[in-house]
Amino acid sequence: MSDLSLIPEAAWREAQSRAEVIRPLAERGSRPRHLVQAAAAALGLSERQTYTLLRR
Repeated sequence: MSDLSLIPEAAWREAQSRAEVIRPLAERGSRPRHLVQAAAAALGLSERQTYTLLRR
């Protein structure tokens, strides 16, 4: 999907919220597990789902 205007507002807000939590971890050289666990808890996701977001 290349036209961002086609993304539903609720989905866009969720993506932005997740980005605020994931971005600092994604920019780090290392990702200590305790920080990933904290991000997962903040996002209401599993640790595995959080690592998947970080890879993306």
